[in-house]
Amino acid sequence: MLQELHIKNLVLIDEAYIEFGKDLNVLTGETGAGKTVLVEAISLLLGERTDCSLIRTGCQEAHIEGLFTLKNGPKEAIEQLREFTSDDDAQYVVSRRISREGKNKCYINGKIVTLNRLKDIGNILVDLHGQHEHQSLLKASTHLDLLDSYAGQEVLAKKEEYAEVYNELIILLENLKALKEKARERARKDDLLHFQIEEIEKADLKLSEEDDLKKERDVLSNIEKISKAVNFSCETISGDTQYCVHDLLAGVEGSLSKVFEFDSELADIYQRIKNISFEMDDLGQLLSLYAEGLRYNPGRLEEIEDRLAAINLLKKKYGESIEEILAFKNQAQAEVDSLMTAESRLSELELDLVKKNKRIAVVAKALSKERKKAALNFEKEVTQQLSELNMPKVKFSVQILNEKLGDVEGGILISGERFKYFPGGLDIVEFMISPNPGEPLKPLAKIASGGEISRIMLALKGILAKVDSIPTLIFDEIDSGVGGETAGFVGQKVGILSDTHQVICITHLPQIAAFANGHFRVFKKEKDGRTQTFVEALSFDDRIDEMARMLSGRSEVTELSKKHALELIEFAKKTVGGACLLN
Repeated sequence: MLQELHIKNLVLIDEAYIEFGKDLNVLTGETGAGKTVLVEAISLLLGERTDCSLIRTGCQEAHIEGLFTLKNGPKEAIEQLREFTSDDDAQYVVSRRISREGKNKCYINGKIVTLNRLKDIGNILVDLHGQHEHQSLLKASTHLDLLDSYAGQEVLAKKEEYAEVYNELIILLENLKALKEKARERARKDDLLHFQIEEIEKADLKLSEEDDLKKERDVLSNIEKISKAVNFSCETISGDTQYCVHDLLAGVEGSLSKVFEFDSELADIYQRIKNISFEMDDLGQLLSLYAEGLRYNPGRLEEIEDRLAAINLLKKKYGESIEEILAFKNQAQAEVDSLMTAESRLSELELDLVKKNKRIAVVAKALSKERKKAALNFEKEVTQQLSELNMPKVKFSVQILNEKLGDVEGGILISGERFKYFPGGLDIVEFMISPNPGEPLKPLAKIASGGEISRIMLALKGILAKVDSIPTLIFDEIDSGVGGETAGFVGQKVGILSDTHQVICITHLPQIAAFANGHFRVFKKEKDGRTQTFVEALSFDDRIDEMARMLSGRSEVTELSKKHALELIEFAKKTVGGACLLN
């Protein structure tokens, strides 16, 4: 529950402290006194976004702080707040500072948190219903969640199971769509890759082939020069010429052979000459063999040029060298294998889709069945609640529709028929109402008045409170469009709600204020030359005066209006045992 609220420098509030009780807390005051500012302050404390325009004129920052207690509170809330304290009965100080520089600081028990985290925590602690929440009841999109909340854990568990299968199915369909959209592209790419691989394989490239071909081409292109040089060298080394190197070295060797034994140095020279002679003989033989192998073959030269041209063409397409061309081929083959895997994956996903469609059909059908069962009980309870809120002739119905697709592809196949499905299941839920006898049921948005909407919201909240774990309920002008005897019924319902929840209610009606356990008056007055909003807790006598003012519509109260106010409080006490301020 919200035990204390501290507001500083917010709109017309200089500083205000409010201590709320655990039951029904009512705030009243003249129009424009600042009651809405209190709701705004609590909204900020719960993580709603804002700007610096709410900061009191002349101040640099606004500060809102709330003390929440969860003693004997719902386990879900305590577990989610475990990070801030390990004490199950702990108190939680939630605070927020807003500055004109745009800085926004949020704290829980002194620990700084993000605005989104504060909002998550706020949703655990307080359920705030302002006039825009009443209007949200007119949106059919909210009705399914309201029905599911009423249905309780069995439906919520099936809904969670459905959501899990639904999310898996959506991901599966997205993957299938992506694969199918790329199928034609994959086919084109597969054809190209096979062509490239075949072209490279047909070339039958060898790693050193290009260098070898270039070397052979150089020889064949210059064979005349080479032949002339080689023949000259052969003749010079070992030919029949007068100056044949072989004969000259033989003469030198013969001459030195007669004298080298007389001098060791000369012997070394002789041995080197002999070695040179052997080397020259060997070189001569090699040159002779090389000369014998020289054959001019213009056809071979043409083959080499063609082969090098073919290699150069492949290099332009696939890489700067034979190594890169072969690497390209290997990469292309890997892509072909990958494309084959994608096709195989497509087949697997299509089989998974069949299984997933069967699964979601089973879960969706079971969820819809439970919803329809819960809807019957919900209709009875809402009708009963509305009857108690002075709408005895009302007819309330929960319309649950399923959209058939006919021959259109997609959807879920159930009992031979195909249905459209949604994130929440097969069902389209809308609340229907007939406030007056003889009138047909129509959508809530088309038939209900402002006062009826307020009562329907209160009826729903009264029913859902049984399964609602949020400890604090705040109603901003739940009495919109309500008056007279009906206001008393509304007050009674709010009072009953406060038996299980802390309720903070802003109202203009004394019939509702009569049921309060704690009554606060919001008013404006001038202080130090400036208008300020103040909040004061009312004693029993002050409460009588405030309700008398509300009854008479004038600032000056009469004894008659005070007597009427006392009668309202006594009636409230008898009805729900409320009005703890009654002596």
